[in-house]
Amino acid sequence: MKNEETLDLDKERELQAHIVDLATEDEPRVDLWPGIKAKIEQPMVTYRTPKWIPWAVAASLVVSIGSVSFSWKNLHQAKEIYSQLKIKTNHEQANGLTQVALIEDSYRIAKASLMQTIAKSNSSIDRQLMSEIEDNLVDIEFAAALLKVAIKKQPTDSQLHLLLKATYQQELEILTQIAKLDTKLDKSINTI
Repeated sequence: MKNEETLDLDKERELQAHIVDLATEDEPRVDLWPGIKAKIEQPMVTYRTPKWIPWAVAASLVVSIGSVSFSWKNLHQAKEIYSQLKIKTNHEQANGLTQVALIEDSYRIAKASLMQTIAKSNSSIDRQLMSEIEDNLVDIEFAAALLKVAIKKQPTDSQLHLLLKATYQQELEILTQIAKLDTKLDKSINTI
């Protein structure tokens, strides 16, 4: 154990000797002080702003204020146009719903007339054929109901109005053909 302590002391002494050998200050190779002193003693340089800078600042302020006022004016115009379009859209929606009501009224009248014609005839049509026709008519009525829902959501869409009108016309054509078929069958039965 004593040997270890002496080894540690020997190492410490050796380190102390190396520390003493180290230089306390590192001298620069070149003398920098004259340059530093010259810089410190130099008079302060003042920079003059060019004469055009205040004009540029004033012009940028004018442009900024002008663009803000222009944007403000356009914003109010856009709000006014939007409110006018909203009023116009409300009128168009009301007109769209009115068109649907007119289409439905003429459809109901024509359908009622054809149904009376079919009811008056003898109804000598094959039951299976009549069942298929009724299934087709149910499908057409379902399509018309879906179109009415779509029109309520988008009353200004003219394509939906045209589809509804075409759907009603298709149903009326089927009913017309049934009425004609019934009439032809009645005539052929009466002639036999």
